[in-house]
Amino acid sequence: EVKITVAKRAVAELIGKISEETTVAFRAFGHQSDKSKHDCQDTQLLVPFGKLSLNRDRIKTSSQGLQPKGYTPITYVLKISAEDFPASLTGEKLILLISDGKETCQGDPCATARTLVKMNPKLIVHTIGFSVDQAARSQLECIARATGGSYFGAEDFLQLLEALQKAIITSSQKREEKKGEGNLTVKRADFSGHKVTHAETGEMVKTIDSLHDTIALPAGLYHVSFGKSLWKSVEVRAGETTILTPAILNISGSSLHGQKVIDPETEEVQGEISSSKSVITLMPGHYLVMFGKA
Repeated sequence: EVKITVAKRAVAELIGKISEETTVAFRAFGHQSDKSKHDCQDTQLLVPFGKLSLNRDRIKTSSQGLQPKGYTPITYVLKISAEDFPASLTGEKLILLISDGKETCQGDPCATARTLVKMNPKLIVHTIGFSVDQAARSQLECIARATGGSYFGAEDFLQLLEALQKAIITSSQKREEKKGEGNLTVKRADFSGHKVTHAETGEMVKTIDSLHDTIALPAGLYHVSFGKSLWKSVEVRAGETTILTPAILNISGSSLHGQKVIDPETEEVQGEISSSKSVITLMPGHYLVMFGKA
């Protein structure tokens, strides 16, 4: 089964197990605009908040028509989901975010999560990574940790359903941020270097390269460049070392004209391999490699 089919089954199963008195809503993202439109506001509140007894059938029906089409605008989705809650809801507010990929638009979802919980201390975000790579997992873990939530991983239907069931009964685990310095390491860092920028200000702070693959940074959130992409939501914690392990793509006998390496989700060129540079450092994930028009 493809992932979207598994997700639909899991959601349908989950809402059959929740108390009918629970107040729930259902929002989807990345399902309306083709990726060629680069739509970073592709989200829709399919079912507004209401008692599950009234919303169960609506959620089942609306979820069945979903098909993944475009970007993964997690930062925007978090902001607007926090606004979905009615003002009359005064208790704990839970966002359960399920994604099979990392942020593909501007902004940093973890920094946004931190801001949202400062504005509303009763907000919690639990995240579920459905068959995700390391970059997406670290981003989703950071979002959950920032709000006192938990991260759950899943690779198939049973694991996804179990993750959903655990998420709805897992309580908040608010953590205090320690101040001080931590270390950031990029394994197999590229000789040309990786720029490190502050996630909230966009200010470049340092560079990591093959000669200096570990740097000290104040505790906080950072972006690290890999070619034309950013590894976002890199969390450096005081007294700890955060390690990023990128992927190495090597094409033996690459042509002089070169092979473009393309992110299939955003269709953006991430770099190029040629006979003069046959190796490229990338974030872990799936890519298209062009050989002529193939």
